[in-house]
Amino acid sequence: MIKLVTDFSGVGAANHALDLAGLEHENVSACDLDKFARRSYLAVFGTKEDMALLDTDEVKKIDSVYYREFVSGKSPSKEEWDWVHANEERVARKFSFYYPWNVYSRAIPKKPVDLYISSPPCQGFSIAGKREGSILFLNSLDFIRKNKPRVFIFENVKGLLSHDKGATFDYWTQTLGGKSINGVYNSFFVHPDSVPYHIHYTVLNSKEHGVPQNRERVFIVGFRDDEDNEFSWPRTEPLTKRLKDILESE
Repeated sequence: MIKLVTDFSGVGAANHALDLAGLEHENVSACDLDKFARRSYLAVFGTKEDMALLDTDEVKKIDSVYYREFVSGKSPSKEEWDWVHANEERVARKFSFYYPWNVYSRAIPKKPVDLYISSPPCQGFSIAGKREGSILFLNSLDFIRKNKPRVFIFENVKGLLSHDKGATFDYWTQTLGGKSINGVYNSFFVHPDSVPYHIHYTVLNSKEHGVPQNRERVFIVGFRDDEDNEFSWPRTEPLTKRLKDILESE
């Protein structure tokens, strides 16, 4: 049973991928601040009790504060924030799994998990955004450094490769790949902030893996130094589906 932690969990695409692959997993924790994503996530991966919690005054209040601050841009009052900071950890532990809102204030498990998956918000790298970068990667790096998961996976837009003329992606790979990068051992000039992992990275396009959508994404897979890091990317496959084949009739 894979012990799983996801950050920036959204509606649970990572969990769904593991289900499709037939990999049993225990949802140790997930984290997202968007109230609509949280409701969708729990509708699929939560319990009836979890769904009922969403309609309690405490959860609604925390949802509202985070949504107004980071999504709608209508800043809550200091008193509201003080209440959230004093209560969000307690409320997050009421769910059937640990389900905090804020990656900066959530607890990091002391015991290493099997798999950590992070998809930091991509607007800072996407050609559709302002390409101002994202410091949320540092939070995920901190999780890896402290928890030491057996394996981690990062996913982000292809624009990450060219952001700041490649300096951003170079920082990601140098700090994540403290042991090797795409099979090449990183023996010299190891970044002082690096974690001891072997990483593999590439760009995958969903249309080459059975999904009728031209969607390119960077994937980084990391293996702890004491784990078997033999790895190969999935082979491309002919696209046999069209969009109309998967749309619902209503």
